[in-house]
Amino acid sequence: MSRFRNFRLDWANHLMGFFSAILGIYIAFGLENYREKNNEKEKVEIAKQAIKKEIEDNLSIYKDNIDKISSWLEYMNFCDKKRNDTDGYQCGTNELDLMVKNIPKGFVI
Repeated sequence: MSRFRNFRLDWANHLMGFFSAILGIYIAFGLENYREKNNEKEKVEIAKQAIKKEIEDNLSIYKDNIDKISSWLEYMNFCDKKRNDTDGYQCGTNELDLMVKNIPKGFVI
């Protein structure tokens, strides 16, 4: 025990080392949180771009479908309006010529 009585600790040096270690750990955690937030922001940005592209693609497909289906709907509406239960279809020549011009495959004359 007599050996330990003469042994003096430099408390200021040890406290400085302890607080330096605590500060280093705090900075390391802060940097890790910063990196994780940036990764999350990048993932969100990638998801936003993917959603935007998907919406643009869907709108393009929707417009194509409208273009393709509109002539068929026009043909169906014309046939529904001009149908007569007893005589079949009745319409004027101008109307029929216009429909044949717009939808050449829809009418066989």
